[in-house]
Amino acid sequence: MPIIDDRSPNRNYPIPNAANDMVDDVVRIAAAINGIDADVYGLILAVGQKAAIEHTHSIGQINGLQSTLDDKAASNHSHALDDLTNVDASTATGGQFFKFVGTAWQPASIAVSDVGNLESILNGKAGLDGSSVIVPQGDTAARPPSPSGARIRYNTQLGFYEGWGGGQWSALSVAAALLKALDLADVVNKDAALANLGAQKSIPGSIDYFPRTTAPAGWLKANGALLNRTAYPALWNEAQVSGMLAANDAAWATNPGMYSPGNGTTTFRIPDLRGEFIRGFDDGRGIDIGRAVGSNQGQTIQSHNHGVNDPTHAHSVYDPGHSHGYDRYSAITSTSGSTGSNRGLDHIATSAALTGIAIYGAGTGISIQHTGSPETRPRNVALLACIKY
Repeated sequence: MPIIDDRSPNRNYPIPNAANDMVDDVVRIAAAINGIDADVYGLILAVGQKAAIEHTHSIGQINGLQSTLDDKAASNHSHALDDLTNVDASTATGGQFFKFVGTAWQPASIAVSDVGNLESILNGKAGLDGSSVIVPQGDTAARPPSPSGARIRYNTQLGFYEGWGGGQWSALSVAAALLKALDLADVVNKDAALANLGAQKSIPGSIDYFPRTTAPAGWLKANGALLNRTAYPALWNEAQVSGMLAANDAAWATNPGMYSPGNGTTTFRIPDLRGEFIRGFDDGRGIDIGRAVGSNQGQTIQSHNHGVNDPTHAHSVYDPGHSHGYDRYSAITSTSGSTGSNRGLDHIATSAALTGIAIYGAGTGISIQHTGSPETRPRNVALLACIKY
């Protein structure tokens, strides 16, 4: 069987073929290895004669380089502006800028708007405008967070000038800080201001009553609502430290003046004061014994006596009249002297008889009337109970 003489595409090395006899292909592979060995050896010799990867040449070793450099300008040469292409300096005076107008550079006055975003950059810096100082301005969010050195700016949100110093921004003067239009919103330290005025700030959890149907800003209706803990963190914190946190919603249902832990993870419930009167916690005084803060108490009335109104009354008598029968008889009672005379007495005996008198019944006129309504309450005015958050 003839040998199939397959070859490699580049160096024409013999390649085995499955149809060839193994002995024949072994001979061909041996020939291929000898060819590869010869090629590798030749490559090693050729590489050995080449320059190292990092090497140097003098200018003279590079064909034509010296003559090319000789045709270039000296490194310390100069040009007049008119030598430059598209530059017209014929009307220029000292200190002028050149501006590209149309197809050429010409002397011109340069405006801030001609230089990229230079205007916006300058607006953020302090500068001079005649005899006035130009300072940057912006709202509170635009404050540089940690500027170096002292800074001054105008806060457009709060309406006053402020300066950076001591690691914080603060108003430059109290007189400039308070603007009527902001209704004291521009007071920097509101807690200190309230203390100076002798006023008291409502803390989260404070209860107050308002003559309105909706809760004012910063307050919620005290209606037992279920709230999200992350949405009202200050009020949730107050619920936890108040001593009025019920064990669960079921315990809260019988004592709605307390807080509830809600679902136990993400919610909580506020007190429900709708339709309720508030009573001061006894706290050991001994008047309202056995009560816990926030506990519920049903209605009752104190034990008492009732007076009776008696308009007086009389009884009528019925007497049909009556009579008695009698019996009369004589009897010898004694004998006196020698003459033997007799003395006698008459005896009268009456017989019993009923009178027939009757006393009729009569009403006393005494009555005890009921009064009241479904609950015991004092005179009152209904206001909206709210809780501060």
